[in-house]
Amino acid sequence: LPYYQYFQLLALAMALLNYKHLRLWKLQVMLPLLLLTCSVEVLAANFTTLGMSTIWPLYNLYVLLSPVMYFILFRNMLLLNKRGKEIYLAIACITMVFVMYDYFFIEGLFDSYAMVLTLIQHIILSFMVLSQLSMEETSRTSLLTEPYFSIASGVLLFSIVSVVVLGLQPYILKKGIKLFSESLYKTIMPMVNVVLYSCYAYAFYLCRKHRQRFL
Repeated sequence: LPYYQYFQLLALAMALLNYKHLRLWKLQVMLPLLLLTCSVEVLAANFTTLGMSTIWPLYNLYVLLSPVMYFILFRNMLLLNKRGKEIYLAIACITMVFVMYDYFFIEGLFDSYAMVLTLIQHIILSFMVLSQLSMEETSRTSLLTEPYFSIASGVLLFSIVSVVVLGLQPYILKKGIKLFSESLYKTIMPMVNVVLYSCYAYAFYLCRKHRQRFL
């Protein structure tokens, strides 16, 4: 397996070990999300062994299914009034219609339009979570000890880097830009994956550590 996948598996193991604490923080959707991620990544890493000719159907399946779980995740982390919940649900439904349209009807190896759309939404939603945490007057703990802060920060960094790299991918390929003798994409994306799933694992640890806040 590529080295970054061990961090994905670590996050999955932490989610399994701390699942009852994740439920207290309304983060239980992270378990199916990580199961989906790890399954897709492990299969993609061994697609030739499995007799598959390409990895893109696997990644397109992830692009189709993961937005639903991320919408649930951010919905549980955000404090929204009744009107805000209605708007959030409407945006989620419209997004999923576009994602399904991209998956079934837009030709191409990779559903890049849907991927970029959901990444931009993740950036906006992560900023909303971080802003909410910073403005909580009743908070008596450091933001670094908040599970939501760790998750939102990891998603924000990953999404920003992914949007930039995807946007520059045609230019990178055309110019043959490399880093450490590898293409820029193959160098940078594994590194941000390590950061993202390390943030997840740390957040799950914090859920266990601060469970008394809910009890």
